[in-house]
Amino acid sequence: MMVGNRKRTGSWFFSLLILPLLFGMVTGKAEAATTRITILGGQVGGAFNPWASAMSVYFTKNIPGYSFSSEAGTGSPENVRRVDRGDVETGFGFSSDIFEAWKGGSIYKTPHQNLRALTKLFGSVGQVVTLADSDVKKIEDIVGKTIAMGGPNSGSAITLENFTKHLGLWGKFKPVFLGGDKAVSALGDRQVAAFNWHANVGNRVVLQAAATHKIRLIDLGTPAAKSGFYEKYPYFTPRTIPAGAIKGVDEPVPSFQQSSVWTANKNVNPDLVYQMLKQLYSEKAREFLGQSIGKVFAEMTKETAFEGITIPLHPGAERFWKEQGVKIPTGIAAK
Repeated sequence: MMVGNRKRTGSWFFSLLILPLLFGMVTGKAEAATTRITILGGQVGGAFNPWASAMSVYFTKNIPGYSFSSEAGTGSPENVRRVDRGDVETGFGFSSDIFEAWKGGSIYKTPHQNLRALTKLFGSVGQVVTLADSDVKKIEDIVGKTIAMGGPNSGSAITLENFTKHLGLWGKFKPVFLGGDKAVSALGDRQVAAFNWHANVGNRVVLQAAATHKIRLIDLGTPAAKSGFYEKYPYFTPRTIPAGAIKGVDEPVPSFQQSSVWTANKNVNPDLVYQMLKQLYSEKAREFLGQSIGKVFAEMTKETAFEGITIPLHPGAERFWKEQGVKIPTGIAAK
């Protein structure tokens, strides 16, 4: 009996020793089989981050073999650079930055041609917010004032800089590079006369400003149309902010928009890109993503998927769109 007990005891101890090792081997193999993918969003409080967060959660649950994470960034220009370099696999950018980066124009000193487009997500609308009792009633009234442009190196800041240069206003006001909650606080404390924010209509930052202060939105659309802005920068189009979309804004406000585009590095696996788009546009995804992202999710449609896209599609994206029967413009065919 004693010998038998020793044998059974020895076997029991052996099992205790070997099971964790076997478990570790299995876990290690599982981890090794999981490919990690980053979706690069934007500034805190900006329009990109809700998309990046919701998509990363949904894709992780529904695309086997991959683990997705969202990451905040400084905004569209840096997103474009990092995706082009391959620092991250995918990210969001304004159509203006993507257009200029591809050819090496504007702030981009060399062509960024490792970028590939997947789909338009939504329209980013110019919104210059001031207090209702401010004497800034039109864009020309920013002369001599301090204006929050958006975060440093952000797409919001670059867009307002280009717009005011086009109108001959650049250099006639003091720009400070604040975005999100910091810009709202600076406006409330009257440290700035207005703040600039390019995001979806109903973005949290502008809604927060309207909830805590009586505000006014400046008409950007009328001077854009009169000055030839759309002819010079064809990736911008007119967009009206509807009356009542923002608390205290009771009349429609003309503005302009550009597309927020989902991009990937050209070396990302085409099968993965295909699966991401298939999931993103699935009926199953609509309820989850719509609730997580908000009303702006409805702007993402197959009919408008190529609006603002001026660079080649990723091969995986082209496969998806052909499967959907969507005609691909010659100028953005995959390569």
